[in-house]
Amino acid sequence: MSCSLIENVSNSVNNYCIYISSNNPEHCIQLNLLTPNITKKYKNINLYFLTSKKIINEFKLPNNFIDEDFFSLNRSKFGHIEELQIIPKIDIIENYCNKNDIELCVNNEMPYSSGKHIVVYTQSHNHRKSLSELHLDKLKKIFGHTLYVDPENLTNAKYVLGPECCQIFESAAKKIPTYIITNNGNYAELFLKMFPKHKKLEL
Repeated sequence: MSCSLIENVSNSVNNYCIYISSNNPEHCIQLNLLTPNITKKYKNINLYFLTSKKIINEFKLPNNFIDEDFFSLNRSKFGHIEELQIIPKIDIIENYCNKNDIELCVNNEMPYSSGKHIVVYTQSHNHRKSLSELHLDKLKKIFGHTLYVDPENLTNAKYVLGPECCQIFESAAKKIPTYIITNNGNYAELFLKMFPKHKKLEL
């Protein structure tokens, strides 16, 4: 983590750190997208998120995502520290926003893409909710046999489909028409509250 962030940690009473204890990259992506809503609710705060260095690097998260080493060196500069604890059967991000009266909707515009590819992401952080070959066969019957499965980027995507995973939140944020696939009890409500113009697809 670049030490240049230290220059922005100047008034500790306004430095608010949220510790994402789940180590779930989807939670980091969701909070990154919700940051404007949080700062709109709590004006004049410097908002930071504490997670692993691996997640920060892998998903190229902005500088207000900090790792444990940086936090340990600068702990005294944070006026408020809050841990988002895992609660069984409760989504920790939605729970945080609800209890703090933070708007969940990130984008309410109608999605559109001029792309041509049907992009499918198969892997959820919770492997039980990832897509199987049977799910892919069902998708081929619905969308046609040419599916772009787990590509590295969203270039030329017409639609993006997947279980709850980082990629579907990122594609919806880019206003590409996105379907969250519900299977094995997959959780779709938070995605649809953040992006109400997108859809869910039951398999």
